Amino acid sequence: MSLKINQTVEPWEHLVDEQTSQLRQFNQQLQEEFRDRKLLEEKLHASESKIRAIFEAMTDIVLVINLEGDIEVVPTNTELLYEPNFDIIGYTIEHFYQDEIAESWLRQIQRALDMQQTIEFDYSLPIGDREVWFAARISPMPNDSVIWVSCSAFK
Repeated sequence: MSLKINQTVEPWEHLVDEQTSQLRQFNQQLQEEFRDRKLLEEKLHASESKIRAIFEAMTDIVLVINLEGDIEVVPTNTELLYEPNFDIIGYTIEHFYQDEIAESWLRQIQRALDMQQTIEFDYSLPIGDREVWFAARISPMPNDSVIWVSCSAFK
């Protein structure tokens, strides 16, 4: 009887051992993947911090604007904007500037996208009680967007 029980149990023990081994391997793979992802996350965070520091050090205005005029990235130098204390993400150019300024900007965005090259564009904005001139460089990006970098022409 004992021999019969052992013969019945042995295949099950072998199966349990085999599955336990597979689970250990799978667990080890998951732990390695978790470590790799954690490392990638740390690298991404460090990279993001560096880029943020670079942008914060800039005195130019840097925006990403799509063809519809939607502003997609926070500017770097808000004191030079028309409404400097306003979070502009999710708004459009038309929200901030008079029709003729917004139309002019959209034409320049379209021009950069059509040409698929960086264009230069000078413009002025009423800021406070004065008119401030800017020099902009507008470069095409994917998805009908441009990066708009401008600096005050008179610093």
